Amino acid sequence: MMRAYDIRLILTLLFGLLLSSACTSDAAEVVDRRTPGVPAVLFVGNSFTQGSYAQIQRYGSAGVTDLNRQDTGGVPGMFKLFTQQAGLDYAVYQETSLGVDLDWHARIKPEVFQQPWDVVVIQEYSLLNARSAMDSKISIQSINSITEALKRANPDVTIHLMVNWARADQIFIPSGLWHGKPPADAFDAMATAFADLKARTPLVDRLIPVGPAWKNAIEQGVARANPYDTARNQAVSLWTSDNVHASPYGHYLQTLVIFGALTGQDPRSLGENEQVARDFSLRPEVTQRMKAVAAETLGLD
Repeated sequence: MMRAYDIRLILTLLFGLLLSSACTSDAAEVVDRRTPGVPAVLFVGNSFTQGSYAQIQRYGSAGVTDLNRQDTGGVPGMFKLFTQQAGLDYAVYQETSLGVDLDWHARIKPEVFQQPWDVVVIQEYSLLNARSAMDSKISIQSINSITEALKRANPDVTIHLMVNWARADQIFIPSGLWHGKPPADAFDAMATAFADLKARTPLVDRLIPVGPAWKNAIEQGVARANPYDTARNQAVSLWTSDNVHASPYGHYLQTLVIFGALTGQDPRSLGENEQVARDFSLRPEVTQRMKAVAAETLGLD
């Protein structure tokens, strides 16, 4: 019997395929229109980047060019707002589709990677391979294909690969990959897998340590380790209700790390009255600690 998440994965993958046939990417057109001297940042991924529900997906969409014309903001939208508050000017684009991996992007949207982007953030499927969890063979092939195309279009492009967080369903459900092990082991396994990916994809310039930042937040008591434990007066959850995707707090920490990695700015510089946190009604005492966690994870202390 298929689990609910398996059914959701199939439905979102079918939606992504329908979307690709209905929407023609206008990457070349929008890159041609960009403002000289303003870095063009491209985000590539799935619901770990665009968000898994409307509150996240639509957030900040006015500041992002969605190459699929779906009015999606998500993490790129949050990043854009962070940069604006920091007095920085970035042109932000995204090529995202629900439930897909980087192999899908490489095969279905090759024209996106033939444009002269300045900075690219690529995000792989949650468990690397939807059919064989943590099998990296296809990831290696697709990342090498994408990065080679990006470097041909602009040899000076900086390419970042995001280190995923560990899925809570894979830690706390009996059928999960890491069931019976401490959450830290799952996060360490993800970090090791992505370090191995980078070693086998030489054109990736840097890893963005989102997963390690989540681990640090949990270990420091900023976020709870087990989202299935619903007892009162606990720390916030980084996972949303499906225990796979990120909650607003999870995406906030994710974007803080991306912001620091791409801009070189200390996330703590965003200050206590930061707009994204206010828009999502996030607790100030939590978001301040998250900024410190992001800075520490990036080695900015």
